[in-house]
Amino acid sequence: MGANVQGAMESFFWECISFLRTMVTNFRNLERDMKSLRAETDDLSAQEEDVMTKVEREEVEKGKKRKREVDVWLENVKRFKKEVDGAEENRNEGRISRYKLTKHIEDLKAEVVQLKEKNGFPDGVAIHQLGIPSPQPAATLHSDSANATMKRIWNHLLDVEIRKVGVYGMAGVGKTTILKHIHNQILHSGVFKSILWVTVSKALDLYRLQEEIASAIGLDLSNRVDNEENRSSKIHAELSRRERCLLILDDVWKPFSLDRIGIPEPNQTNGFKLAITTRSITVCRGMESERIVKVEVLLPEEAWDLFEEKVGGPVLDSSEIKPIAELIVKECDCLPLAIITVGRALRGVRDVSVWRNALNELKCSYTEIDGMDDCVFSRLMFSYNRLRNDRIKDCFLYCALYPEDYKIHTEQLIENWVGEGWIDEMENTERERDKGYTILRELIDSCMIKGNDSEYLAGRLDTTELHDLIRDLAINITRVSPRFMVKAREYLEETPRVEEWVENTKRASLMDNKIKKLSGQPMCPQLTTLFLQGNHLLTEISNSFFENMQGLRVVDLSKTWINSLPESFFALKNLRVLRLDSCENLHKVPCLATLKHLRVLSLESTLIKELPQGIEELVNLRKLRLNHTSRLNLFPAGIIPKLTLLEELEMGGSGWRWPSDTTRAAADIKEIVESTKITCLQLCFEDVNGFNNLVGSGKVSALKSFHIALGKTGPHALRESYLFWEFRLFEKML
Repeated sequence: MGANVQGAMESFFWECISFLRTMVTNFRNLERDMKSLRAETDDLSAQEEDVMTKVEREEVEKGKKRKREVDVWLENVKRFKKEVDGAEENRNEGRISRYKLTKHIEDLKAEVVQLKEKNGFPDGVAIHQLGIPSPQPAATLHSDSANATMKRIWNHLLDVEIRKVGVYGMAGVGKTTILKHIHNQILHSGVFKSILWVTVSKALDLYRLQEEIASAIGLDLSNRVDNEENRSSKIHAELSRRERCLLILDDVWKPFSLDRIGIPEPNQTNGFKLAITTRSITVCRGMESERIVKVEVLLPEEAWDLFEEKVGGPVLDSSEIKPIAELIVKECDCLPLAIITVGRALRGVRDVSVWRNALNELKCSYTEIDGMDDCVFSRLMFSYNRLRNDRIKDCFLYCALYPEDYKIHTEQLIENWVGEGWIDEMENTERERDKGYTILRELIDSCMIKGNDSEYLAGRLDTTELHDLIRDLAINITRVSPRFMVKAREYLEETPRVEEWVENTKRASLMDNKIKKLSGQPMCPQLTTLFLQGNHLLTEISNSFFENMQGLRVVDLSKTWINSLPESFFALKNLRVLRLDSCENLHKVPCLATLKHLRVLSLESTLIKELPQGIEELVNLRKLRLNHTSRLNLFPAGIIPKLTLLEELEMGGSGWRWPSDTTRAAADIKEIVESTKITCLQLCFEDVNGFNNLVGSGKVSALKSFHIALGKTGPHALRESYLFWEFRLFEKML
């Protein structure tokens, strides 16, 4: 009996110990779970604050209305936080059993996870209130030209005959700012009953664009399994029921079908209008804009006024700072975004060293000026990345080889592109030229380069140039890949150091410097273009200079003082383009027979008395330019027939006058008449018989351009004869 009692007591004892241990463990677990729940709740509270901040911004700044799902979430968070507070009170006061409390806390922990997962709201926290368009926050318009552009766009939008308006211009020029001002003015004008603003993504995503438009009109497209056609139908139905609706699509990068999105085709019947902003006129055309307006950069005086405003007037009163400031504004090249960014970065700065450093950074094509990379170059870089293909990008980057503010002759530029292989060699140079001008127009339409049309060339581009900041962008790109060495117009007096001739350099420009001698033996086997033109003091090139440049395809030595070419030059068997124009110390060109791939040879305004030896071996020569070679006294017979691909022969102002026939060892006009390829001709006849032989041969009908002089040379004689010949041709046609 005693033993049984003792055993029972021991069992009871251990049961008590186990119970106490369980109680302690449960207490500790409860504390741990409560602490974990409180941490999760604190995170949820932080997320709640973020969502409320977003909601307030959308409601206050943009006049939007919070979504119902956001309200539900916020209400659930509020209820949940109360329950957590209640659980803590129950724990502290022991109102319910620990078992029930533990179970309740576990349920709360599961709920907080769900609440935190639902707070993302990928489609935004608010929508436009139906019938209540929201104003767009817009910076002040800083110039008369911007206001004039805004007025033009405004008038187009008010014109009942115009349904689509395209606005384009380079990055940072102020397109969006102008359209925001128009948007806000229209809000108060009553012209349109419904006004919608949608920013299109940089990489056009039609699904996301539908979401953006749906959000703008308060249409719920939350059913993500809906197909594109159904979504389009819903958007179309909602937009179609709105009277006098204006849709502004900002920052469009690619044309797209309105019907595919669900946007009604604008017409006078539905009163719908569409306005877009873009960086490319091609997009305006692709969207069938009836009026296209280009937003230009500021005028110089407007650029200075804007800079002065951003910097703060008193700083510019300094006699040391003001001249530097004027140069900084010039470097910004009248681009509003750049002027604003640099001006803000220098606002209130009175240290002239900081100003000089800013100017130097802008000149050197790189900058650590606050905001320039993020605000300016990133936008310009995106324009570059959006160019259609690598070939177009290469053609654009090539323009950076020329100095700042340099007017690039488009004819030469296209010849260089062909030489580089970016334009396929075709059966005639006219097709190559047309392809080149098409690329130029594409770059101009994308606002990557500026074009200058020539009246004399009947609207065809005569010269082109790069905006200073876009040139800086191009140079920054070419510091890495493809590798360029650009030292154009840097007042160099010596050849760059050996270490600067990096082995993987693709193109190099030393043009417009003061180099007297090219020395050394640079190791640049991948170099394809070398610009040396404009080094007026250059008299000597070391014999081995070109030895390790076997890949060269384009070389320009124009406007130098050389009198010969080094031995290593004649091993450049890949050379396509060679220019020696205005080399006024060049009396003789050595034998060129080894340069069999040469397509363009230009010897204009040199003092040569005879053609280079071996010229008849240049079987791929397409263009031979000998204009203003006043001392050239012989064109040997038999050369033209051997140059079977020659299309353009230019000898305006040359000392050689073509005879009608000859018994000398000289060519006569018969060789030109019998050439099947020559389509561009500039020359002077020795006598009227040669002129008559050309006219009577019928060759003239195969010529696409010509300038012909008789007896004497010079621009006036050349032009008069050209007009006379045109008259004769017209008379013959009658």
